[in-house]
Amino acid sequence: MTEPASPKPLSSITADSAGLQVLPKCQEREEREIDRIIDERMANPAPGIPIEGIAAVGKA
Repeated sequence: MTEPASPKPLSSITADSAGLQVLPKCQEREEREIDRIIDERMANPAPGIPIEGIAAVGKA
């Protein structure tokens, strides 16, 4: 027979709640970084097929 799980130590609970507080900040930073990369690539598009051309192929 297995023993019931012991409750989490207080330090673990505090770390879990601290992680939840940090998560939105990390997501915001990632979104800003993605936006920066998109803006950078839109300003200096690489040679190749433009995304509009790829979208048009799917509709044909």
